[in-house]
Amino acid sequence: MSEKVISLKKDKSKAVNVIYGTVLALSLLTALDHDGLTPSRTMVVVLVTLIGVWAAKSYAYVIGGELAYGFHAKFSELLEILKETMWVLIPGIPILCLFTLAAGTIISLKAALYIAQWIIVSFLFATGFWLRRQANGTFIKCVIDGLIDCSVGILIVGLKFLL
Repeated sequence: MSEKVISLKKDKSKAVNVIYGTVLALSLLTALDHDGLTPSRTMVVVLVTLIGVWAAKSYAYVIGGELAYGFHAKFSELLEILKETMWVLIPGIPILCLFTLAAGTIISLKAALYIAQWIIVSFLFATGFWLRRQANGTFIKCVIDGLIDCSVGILIVGLKFLL
């Protein structure tokens, strides 16, 4: 069972988890209404959501492996999958830094939300560019992939203005 569940997990790259976490974090920031929120509450919402999704995603890999292969996963396999999917948490780092600045009244909460959204949109571009580069893509293909990833982020941010 061990090799089968871990091989299922290794089909997913770290980059997939980073993109997933980035889109999730951006969606959270876009959905949050800054009226009535404090920087601390915003940090808690982002952290709890990312950690919850990380745990759920890891558990889903384990259950998927069990259903696919008919074996029960070991605790060590769950830990391996948790390590592999922890990349979902990476986009939370710049967000937490910005909201720490907002909590220290160095910048306003509104500014922290705005900056965090655009940092994450830029991060999506960089991730798309880097992934295509890893696949030996030309510079133009790398830029196109970066723009495609970035456009998903821009659409998410744009939804806030439509609602």
